[in-house]
Order: sequence, then structure tokens, then C-alpha cells
Amino acid sequence: MPVNKVLTKVWITDGCVVCETCTNNCPEVFEIRDNTCLVRPQAQDTKFLQPLTDLIVETAIECPVNVIAYQTEEKDVTTPQVNLLSDNGGEISEEISRRSLLSSAGAGWLALGGSAVVGVLATQRFMFPNVLEESNPKVCIGELSKYMEIPIGGVNQDFKKQGILIVRLVDRIAALSTSCTHLGCIINWQESEKVFKCPCHGSGFTHQGINIDGPASRPLERYKILIDEGMVVVDRSRKYQYQKGDWDNPESFVNI
Repeated sequence: MPVNKVLTKVWITDGCVVCETCTNNCPEVFEIRDNTCLVRPQAQDTKFLQPLTDLIVETAIECPVNVIAYQTEEKDVTTPQVNLLSDNGGEISEEISRRSLLSSAGAGWLALGGSAVVGVLATQRFMFPNVLEESNPKVCIGELSKYMEIPIGGVNQDFKKQGILIVRLVDRIAALSTSCTHLGCIINWQESEKVFKCPCHGSGFTHQGINIDGPASRPLERYKILIDEGMVVVDRSRKYQYQKGDWDNPESFVNI
């Protein structure tokens, strides 16, 4: 009897570091907003209508910290056959046969129509994401005096949830992205060692953001940072890369 495996549950277990694997490989299931995956541990009982796809399995396999879990059920996909013979072997009346066939055909068209609607909605969701729900890329992080108090070589992590780390250099401050340049995992500041470390594959970066350990092949990226009406503002829509010489751009730092 033909069966098909259908995805009934998918969730993120403890230890998720919010990298780019889910967002890039399987956007129809996993959504990342403000560095937080919407499929959290408390959502284990949430059921999804999508069938199990190769992308979901591949994403689970490629997950750098192995926190993606999914559950499937086997569903019978055998097409019901209309019996045109009565119990005694005789033919069923034409009217009954017609009703049976119309009923089966109607169910088939409803199923096909439902699949089409789901397909259209999925395509619309992919092609037209909820732009209005995206957070403002510009983040006001306070007065400059607050960051002048950071010692040289120090890091402010007040806006880490927004993907921002403020580092104090000799005569300026800069806003680093929290995403590791290897696979996008969220880096952590190790105060005792004065380095940033990636929990996924061990990449290390100096407090300026220069890569020194692990598989990351380039420094962290800086965001645009500016003073607007006396307040420090970080614009996450603009990024600057060291290897391209962008860190010399005055928009990539604020003098103090």
C-alpha cells in the first residue's frame, strides 16, 4: 500500500545560536527575525502543513549545532477505487455509479484546489515577505558620552540582541555585526581573553574584529555609525568590510 511521509512537527531544541543555515536553506519553515528563530522549543506542538522536503532534512543535517528536530508520520496515499459491482455481483444502477463518481471527482477537485491555494500562499509568502514586520535598520544607542567611558579595547554589548557590538578603539568607536563571517553564528565576547569567539566552529576575532582563529576567512563587518541630533545611531542597512578598505570610510566609525 503506497504511503507518504508527512511532516507533522518541527522545532528548535536548546542550543540554537541563530546562524544563516535555516534562513538560507529552508525559509518556508524557519524564520529569523531580530536574531531570534520563531520556531522555539515551546512550539514543539505546533503542526505545519508542509510535507517533509529534502531541504528540511538537509537543513537539519547541516545545522552547525544539531538543534533542528522534526517528526514525520506515514500517511496512506492510495486513491480510493469506486466499486461498480453490487454485493451479489450485479451491476450497480447508473444513478448510484454516477453519484459515486461525481463524489470522488468532487473530492479530488477539492483536494487539488486546496493544494493549489496552499501553493499560491507559499509562493506569495516567499516572493512577498512581511516587509512591514521587519524591524527598523536604524537603532539609536544613546549619547556619545556613554561610550567615551569605555576603556580602550573594551566592548559594549547592550545592543547585542539587535546584532550590534560597540567597540572602543584609541580615538573612535565602531559598531561591529554580531554575525560570524564563517556561517553567521552569533559571536560572544570573551572578556578574560579580550577576543570574540564563535560558538559554532571556534573562529576568533580581536576586539577590533580582525579574524585570528578558526575557519572564518575575513574580519567581522562594521555597521554605519553616526551622530544624529546628539545621539549615536547605528544603521544596520549599511555594512563595511575591512578587506575592501571600507574601514577607512568615516561612516564606519565615530571619533571621540
